[in-house]
Amino acid sequence: MFTSKDKAILRELAQKQLEAAHSEKNQERIAKWKLHNTFRGKRPMVHIEVDTFEQEVITPLLRCEDPLARRLEHDLYHNFINLTEFDDDKVVPDYFPVEWQTYFHPFGFEISETHATDSQGNSVGFQYNHVIEDLGDAYPTLKPSKFGVLREESLAYRQAAEEAFGDILPVQMAMKCLVAVPTQQVVHMMGMENMFYAMYDYPDEFKGMMNRLADDYLAFFHMLETEGYLLPTTSFQTLCQGSLCFTDELPDKTPLTTHDVWGFMDSQESVGLSPEMYHEFVFPCYRRIAEAYGLLSYGCCEPVHPL
Repeated sequence: MFTSKDKAILRELAQKQLEAAHSEKNQERIAKWKLHNTFRGKRPMVHIEVDTFEQEVITPLLRCEDPLARRLEHDLYHNFINLTEFDDDKVVPDYFPVEWQTYFHPFGFEISETHATDSQGNSVGFQYNHVIEDLGDAYPTLKPSKFGVLREESLAYRQAAEEAFGDILPVQMAMKCLVAVPTQQVVHMMGMENMFYAMYDYPDEFKGMMNRLADDYLAFFHMLETEGYLLPTTSFQTLCQGSLCFTDELPDKTPLTTHDVWGFMDSQESVGLSPEMYHEFVFPCYRRIAEAYGLLSYGCCEPVHPL
């Protein structure tokens, strides 16, 4: 599939990831993550999220020429570069994880973005192209959300990894926590100002919209459960906001239900609400979804102490 040059690069990096995973430093930090997630850690765990500047630290390192090989190369670096270059607390798995590619389009909308770029063509800012201006007018037209799994694409990526370096670094399907961020979806659809006005102008419709989002998220998660896509979230899997899923409180073998995995939620967009309005307009939706999880991690950039 790949040229001998590209394959040699990938195999070199696979070996580097495996060595990093087996290093004493990595094993010590795995133990610290386990303590951290049981609230018995002696210090906070520090993780630098390279996703926001990976074009500066990963892209310059890429040597592969084939686009698929470069994607694998990127992901290999992403698996171990924190340990080897930044020496933070991000830990390295002893396998190459391939996530099921999923999608969730609220009410069937696929929200596009308009980007501003610098002289080199790099994105320096963007805005969402909102699809709802007035909730009163739009509410009767809202359709069921669309969601699913890109199974063939996911399996093809796994096969490419296995053929390139699977004899060095095991390749396995994985999943991060189940993520639900309803107010983020609402802001993407209508903007934050419109969201706040809608609570005042159309309170019943807003509550109905949030309730339907909860229904659709739960239907999405139920589909993943019944079709066997749920996988353990007990170790290296991403828990969002820089955390990892290490825990002994959840099962690490399939089959699983949603009550057997981590979930993540936040509501950064509702920081400006009073506690009373959060309780009335946001919390019922969030509570319904959160009750489906085995363990919940809540909050990202917003202060959570008022909650």
